[in-house]
Amino acid sequence: MINDTDPESFLRQHVGRTLGCIHSRPEFKDIKGSAERAVMDKELKSFIYGYYYYMISDSGRLLPHMFTATNEREFPKNVDQAMEIKLSSKPWYKIDENGGHSKFNHAGRICGAKFRVGEPIYRCKECSFDDTCVLCVNCFNPKDHVGHHVYTSICTEFNNGICDCGDKEAWNHELNCKGAEDNGRLEDEFDDHDGKISKMLESVLIELFDHFIDVFNQNIEPLTTIQKPLIAKLRYFIQNGKYNEQADMLRRLAYRNQYMDEEESQQQTPSTSLDPLSTLKDYAILVYNDEFHNYSQASAAIRQGGPDNKHIDLLTAKIDSEGRSLLRCSADIASLMGGFFSVQSNGLSCTITQWYEYLHQEACKYSIMWINDCLNIPNSTFQSLFRNAIGKVLCSKYEPFYQSIDMTSVVRDYFSDSYLSDDPYLYADHSVLGEGVKIPLGRHKSLDPGDISAISPILNKVIAEDHHEYTNSRLQYVLFLENRYWKKLRKIVQDLIIPTLASSAVHKPMFTDQLVEIFPHMTRSVTFMDREPQLTSLRESVVQLFTCPTTAYSIFHSGHFNYVIWSVIDVFVDFSTMDEGTLVWQRVQRSNPSKSYSISFKQGLYAVETLLSKITDPNLLLKPGEFIMIVTLCKLFNGAWKIKRKEGEHVLREDQHFIPYLEYTTSVYSIIQTFDKVLQQSKDHIDQRLLIGAINLLDSFLGHRNLSYKLYKDFEIIKFQISKERVSFMNPVHTLFSFLVQHVPLQVSIQVLSQSKDYLVISDFALRSVVLCSQIDIGFWVRNGMSVLHQSAYYKNNPEMSSYSRDIQLNQLAFLIEKNDFQRVIYNMLDRWELLDWFDGSVPSTETVYDDKISSIIQQFVAFLYQILVERDFYKKFDTLEETQLYNIKNAIIYKLYAEPLSYTDLLNDIPDYLTESVSQFDTVLEEVSTYIEPKGLEDNGVFKLKKELYKRIDSLRLLNMGNDFEHSATIVKSHLADSKEKRAKIIVKPQLLELDELDPCARELGSFTRTNLFAKLIFKLLKLAVSDSSFSFTYELLHLIHAIFRDDEMVNGKDSLPEAYISKPICDLLLSIVDSESGSFSENVVATADYLLDNMIMKRPTAVLESLTECFGTKYIADYKIRKANQGVNFEETEQERKRRLAKNRQQQIMNRFSRQQKKFMDKHEEYSAGNDEDVDMDGEDLAGELNEFHCSLCHDDVSDDFFVIPIYQNYSPVFLSSNPTPMEIYKPWHGFDNNEHLATYNTDLFYKKKENGASQLMHESTQKVLVSCNHAVHYRCFKHYIDKKRYSTDLFICPLCQTYCNSVIPVDTVKLQSGDRLLQQKLTGGLDESLLLTFSEYSSECNDEVGKIILSLKDSNNGLRLNRNDPTWIQDRFLTLSLQFSNNICMLEMLSRLNKDPFGTLLSGEEQKFKTLQNILKSLAVYTRLTKHTEENVLKFYEDIRSSNLPSYPFFRVVETVLRSRLSFKDCLQEVLVERLKGLTKDFGSFYRKYESELRAQTCLDSSEFSIVLKTTILGAGFGDQVEKHTLDLFYTFLISELLPTLRRSIILLKALKQFMTGGDDLDFNEKDVLSGSLTSESKEKHFHLLIRFLLQTDFYDLLMNSHSPLSPESSLVNAPHEYCSIIKLTDLATHLNTYVTNNKNITLREENDQKIRNTVNRLDYKICLICGVKIHARTDGLEMQKHMERCSHGSSGLFLIPNISQVCLYLSRPDCTVNISAPYLNSHGESGRNAIERGDLTVLNHARYEHLTRLWISNGIPGYISRVMGDEFRVAMANNRTFTRNMFWRPGAAFNAGGESSDEDLMNDDEFGNDDRPDLRFRQPDVELRINGGPFGGDIPIRLPTERGDIHDFFEFVQNMRGGMQGDGADIPTTEDIIEQLQGNAMNGFFGRADRNREHFELNDQSDGNEDGEDEEHENNASEDQDTEYSSAEEGFDFNELNNVE
Repeated sequence: MINDTDPESFLRQHVGRTLGCIHSRPEFKDIKGSAERAVMDKELKSFIYGYYYYMISDSGRLLPHMFTATNEREFPKNVDQAMEIKLSSKPWYKIDENGGHSKFNHAGRICGAKFRVGEPIYRCKECSFDDTCVLCVNCFNPKDHVGHHVYTSICTEFNNGICDCGDKEAWNHELNCKGAEDNGRLEDEFDDHDGKISKMLESVLIELFDHFIDVFNQNIEPLTTIQKPLIAKLRYFIQNGKYNEQADMLRRLAYRNQYMDEEESQQQTPSTSLDPLSTLKDYAILVYNDEFHNYSQASAAIRQGGPDNKHIDLLTAKIDSEGRSLLRCSADIASLMGGFFSVQSNGLSCTITQWYEYLHQEACKYSIMWINDCLNIPNSTFQSLFRNAIGKVLCSKYEPFYQSIDMTSVVRDYFSDSYLSDDPYLYADHSVLGEGVKIPLGRHKSLDPGDISAISPILNKVIAEDHHEYTNSRLQYVLFLENRYWKKLRKIVQDLIIPTLASSAVHKPMFTDQLVEIFPHMTRSVTFMDREPQLTSLRESVVQLFTCPTTAYSIFHSGHFNYVIWSVIDVFVDFSTMDEGTLVWQRVQRSNPSKSYSISFKQGLYAVETLLSKITDPNLLLKPGEFIMIVTLCKLFNGAWKIKRKEGEHVLREDQHFIPYLEYTTSVYSIIQTFDKVLQQSKDHIDQRLLIGAINLLDSFLGHRNLSYKLYKDFEIIKFQISKERVSFMNPVHTLFSFLVQHVPLQVSIQVLSQSKDYLVISDFALRSVVLCSQIDIGFWVRNGMSVLHQSAYYKNNPEMSSYSRDIQLNQLAFLIEKNDFQRVIYNMLDRWELLDWFDGSVPSTETVYDDKISSIIQQFVAFLYQILVERDFYKKFDTLEETQLYNIKNAIIYKLYAEPLSYTDLLNDIPDYLTESVSQFDTVLEEVSTYIEPKGLEDNGVFKLKKELYKRIDSLRLLNMGNDFEHSATIVKSHLADSKEKRAKIIVKPQLLELDELDPCARELGSFTRTNLFAKLIFKLLKLAVSDSSFSFTYELLHLIHAIFRDDEMVNGKDSLPEAYISKPICDLLLSIVDSESGSFSENVVATADYLLDNMIMKRPTAVLESLTECFGTKYIADYKIRKANQGVNFEETEQERKRRLAKNRQQQIMNRFSRQQKKFMDKHEEYSAGNDEDVDMDGEDLAGELNEFHCSLCHDDVSDDFFVIPIYQNYSPVFLSSNPTPMEIYKPWHGFDNNEHLATYNTDLFYKKKENGASQLMHESTQKVLVSCNHAVHYRCFKHYIDKKRYSTDLFICPLCQTYCNSVIPVDTVKLQSGDRLLQQKLTGGLDESLLLTFSEYSSECNDEVGKIILSLKDSNNGLRLNRNDPTWIQDRFLTLSLQFSNNICMLEMLSRLNKDPFGTLLSGEEQKFKTLQNILKSLAVYTRLTKHTEENVLKFYEDIRSSNLPSYPFFRVVETVLRSRLSFKDCLQEVLVERLKGLTKDFGSFYRKYESELRAQTCLDSSEFSIVLKTTILGAGFGDQVEKHTLDLFYTFLISELLPTLRRSIILLKALKQFMTGGDDLDFNEKDVLSGSLTSESKEKHFHLLIRFLLQTDFYDLLMNSHSPLSPESSLVNAPHEYCSIIKLTDLATHLNTYVTNNKNITLREENDQKIRNTVNRLDYKICLICGVKIHARTDGLEMQKHMERCSHGSSGLFLIPNISQVCLYLSRPDCTVNISAPYLNSHGESGRNAIERGDLTVLNHARYEHLTRLWISNGIPGYISRVMGDEFRVAMANNRTFTRNMFWRPGAAFNAGGESSDEDLMNDDEFGNDDRPDLRFRQPDVELRINGGPFGGDIPIRLPTERGDIHDFFEFVQNMRGGMQGDGADIPTTEDIIEQLQGNAMNGFFGRADRNREHFELNDQSDGNEDGEDEEHENNASEDQDTEYSSAEEGFDFNELNNVE
């Protein structure tokens, strides 16, 4: 096929012609209906793919190497075969995805792989340049990151990117790619030695992209700039009958190419029609997606357009997902115009497009998709060649064989106004290519070199380019035309271009240069001309390109930074206005439904910030041109958002206009922070001339304001009143100015700024922000609503912006610069705080503008003055940047930890991000200043506590503590510094001022203004005001300020110095007034501080101060004061020597006092030895026979006995009863308690992974393996019925009224103790009884009448999920029989739990009190049923026969329980009978076991059987062994028997304890003077434990037991063939030691897969769960039902646990009601944190065995449902309501408490407070699996259960459901109560039973109404609810058939 003379030219012509003539192929030529279009779509894709692949295969030679999974016979032999369309067969070009993973390699290039949904995105804190550098699953090599902080995220549609592996700039050191490690370099057919393959690829790609550009160059109709005028033109032509003009315009808009022209010239025939539109054939209506309409609006518009597809929803869904869809097509264009205008009139974007053009656009789409498919071919050589070819073709100039049609004439003729004809930006503003099909001229600007000496308040002069030479590359064309593509096409174009070019070292610089060239075009396109601006490629391009330092430098050095920043500035300037002489941005007030303005604003600011952040040379940014451009952008937001205080009425609707200002100004602050960071990191390389020049530029700009002044005394101060005028919070340029000043010596700053016109003009704006925040904080702006309060808090407390602290620094500079004019600065400051009139006495404090808030504003004012004086970190000298960072980190940690210990995550969240960038620095400082406290329980996290000695460094009035109350903070500090209250009262919290030698020399004068007479006067007036009214809240802060002033004076002028101004003003008099004030007038802190300051003043200047005090208070008063102080140890006149002597004497007295206290404590402790106790001891401690047990109703809290008690229970199938073939690991593994074997962390064999069977066998399986769980909260039956009725619960679905535990049934309990319990038990243990225990129970159980008995017998068992039929066993519904079986199962479960203990033998009977109490309650219930039930022997025998045939693994022990309770035999005989039969069966089983594992058993370690060798040799003959048996075989047999029999023996001991507790109430088991607790259970090994139990229980030894087993087998024996029960430790699946293993080394963890065939790429996906029961990996499904599906497949019961590795959580799942709770996984990091917090920073997380054991115990004991109900609280009630009420649809909550990300932290494992959040708020509906009506109505009908109205967060939801059901069922029905129905059917027979005293009923009702867990308004709700029901209402008992009452005997 290839022409050898010029193959490239021939190939290009062939591809060009094929693409250009694709419309003429028979398969695609004619228009088609909706069904035909669907087929054509597949045909077009098949044609495109097959043709392209063949054209790049060198005539098919390379196809077998590209598609290795395809048989060579299926490949086409020539191009014609390649172009054949065969939809019926599998395409031959299918890429083998699974095979590709093993062959992945990107040797010699950057990986650049696009992340696919579900795949992990890896980041390494230590290795990466920044957070944008990521690795894919194929490249990530765990060996490179051992000990590093590796953290992952999951790729989603909105969180994606490309792999940076191989990019040297992305990583701090070279990485070893996993793909390169696994694959060697192999020679293949793609080695391109002669360049032939490259040229072939380039030729195909050139024509592909040229055709693509040609098609979309002519496709201008979708442009937003064209659509409106186009519609207007069409309407004008049609309305005025100008059909020729209409046809001409449509013809010029249609797509044309040279091949079409050739075809028309050959087929042209003269038209005879008079209708000009008849020449326009085959048109279609295309509807495009936009961001203006919702789903329903789009559907309505489409319906009006008359689509040819009746499935409107499918069309709408396609438009939403793909971005466009074809509505209908027709050969007659006139028939389409009505539909076209109908869709347009509804606002949807649509075009009327020729069929050929639509076909070519679709071909272009598949062409791009084909390129993306090629990028997945698993051949590294091909990938290198293909990617290089793509880069070369895209970055080269667009020079097609045939020039595309120039559309500029169409734009000029139809879509532009005449006055715009000379506009140079006409085509750019219409987003069309310019003349000659070139990139049109854009807005490229640069600063005028002659205007860089100052920053204009408006805009500096710029030079706009009138001509620009663009590269005109294919890349620029494809990006420029982007806003014409629809959603799907845009996405695949971006997936092609950005990863491919950004990952190429050769083409990445070209990509950058060409993108920056058209950056102005793309920015304006996104802003004004994009239908879907959120899909722009600009954002992703910026992320991939501008984050590269080399790229950033090239942009600056090439001068192209102008293009970027001026395009951003231009967009903002378009929305700016003049305000007080400056140009500032204002909120957009134009209609913008696409939100393109917001997207463009954010994108532009992000681009600038990203570029600046990658610059390391600060001089690039300080150059006048670049600096002015950056400031020009920032100054648009300097004071942009101004607010004015409102007066009068409160606002009805708060102003939310501040949000965009806040959002964009915050981004500007980020740019400034980035700018400062660049200066900090390269401080030694800063050109000081450039820096000073930048300061001068800002000084002149900020000082240019012409402000109004007013004359106060002799000083000109600025005239401004914050409470009356418009004022702004944020001034980012002032913040930048503060940063710059800090980078030069303070002396230089003062010299430069002293030349300012008036520095107060600059500092005053910062002062306004401070005052504004203070006024808002005190509630002075309350009329403006809450929004201003949020703004103020955001401004002050956002350390990332540093704005508030910078305002403080600018005001500090005012005192340093204006040091010769302090009075003016102070007066200006007082005026700005609006306190000047009060200060000069013009108005009293009560008549200022603040009225009653004067105290609060002065408190803020004093804090401001203190910060001006004390905040000196700005001037602290540091040698290195690291020293600066460590200092700031240390201060931040100290001030966050002093109030309370914090977890690591909470601490990080409270500290600015820029201080936590270096993890090592942060951790080093944290270790230095804090003490780590490990988590002590199962639910808490590790916390860090501040070291005690550091509390002395805390200053509660500093900026670091600004968010906390000063006095409260001081109290906390004092409480940590002193242990007793007396000591705390003496402690004075001192101001913390940096020493002068740590500061810049000029900073020593910062406090000079505080020593002036004017300032001393201010302090005096403030203190006088505080003394005049002790209720003022600023006194403590004011005293702290005075303390700081004295401390600063000491530092400057010496230790004994005291400012003269503070002596001349009688401040000391006021201090004494505070000290001697009445008790309670001032707080202890205030009095102590005042006393300290007064002492300090007297000590320094005793004469002057005492004279002032005497003059004020009188001589006698001061004399008394001196005496009082002397008594306190303060003598103002004593010498230094006298003071030392006095202190020594005091210390001696303290020592003697301490000794006396210790002596008294010793005597008190040993008082018993010195005094006798003659009190009598009450020896009568025994219980009376027949005494009632103490039962109290949980609802009415009464203990009356005329109503029987029931216990709420939860009973359900448990999967822990494992039946399986024995294995050596199970039999011979010793018990050492709960453990975890990382090497087994694959899957838990086949123990738990069992497919659920249907039918009778599954019913029997689940019915016989139920366990019963209870909270053991008793309740009267009548109270219970009333509770169920009122709450509208069902008896098989309710929660305990006391503890909110999920229950599904109740059991009645007897309240009478047995008489002579000890004697009976002793007899049963050894000698037997005259009758069975059950009959003995019945004799002592309480009497009840027949009616009560019938009620008790009607209580049914819970059969959740079981559908009974007439063939099912009757005993399943017999509560007595099922309870006896569940009693046995509960004991088995309790024994399994004890195996998890560290000492499984000694702790068998210790702990688990609740579970033993449950066993007692079951026995009490059996006692009740024994009296009432008269089972026929036939039913009982059938019951036991069914149990025997059900393969119940614990059947042997059930036989023990059954014979002990029902037979007259002794306990010993019952047990021995079972053990003997089991020995026979086990002997037989050992034979098959040995033969199966013979080779493995030869090396097995086991117990020594020497003591029993003789009898074992005889016994083993039954296993098929001969007489000569090896010693090792006997040892194996001996160990086998012990392992198999031990569980039954242990359970028998538990049975004994349960009987002992039930019959006697005691816990100790001492039979025949043998103490079980200290005897049989105290053993170190399984063997010793076994023999001790044998001796105790059977009063014999193992030898005799073996001998007894030699007797002949009884024909009735059923235990010989009993199923084998798993006898090792039962637990959840083994897990990896480190959770990170699942995340970072996923491929090395072999897990059983349970993936859905519809889920793709399962090998690399990380969004999976692990079933902790069976260890199966379950991949996420789109419908969120993966857990439910797994539970349906596996026999796990109704609840499950699923580990979610990627978020470190465990999902607890409950199937009925369907709900989930997410808790932290049992993994902890080094900081003691769990859950998301443990892994979000990449910390190594280790499995915590205690927490995992706790989860295991929760699972074994069937406690997950109860735990879920308690955690969910009200949400569980909603889940129950959904499960019972909705008969067709139900709210489906797949993750009721899922916590992924949000931003709240995971505090504790199983923290009930944290599980109410829902990260998946969307509610979906689905069909319920079961009928949601309960049977048991009074006349055979169903009971419709209505929802109760509940309080709490879901109150409104309950009301909604109630109203909905009321509307469905009607109103006015009278609902009878359960009591009414019973009385109606049974007469008054029940009156005696329910006849409790009135006081009890009243007590119950009152208590029920006040119960915190119940409704306080139940009466009201119940009355209201009764009106919404019109059907019969019966007893709440499910399955309660009243007709059966008369049949009960």
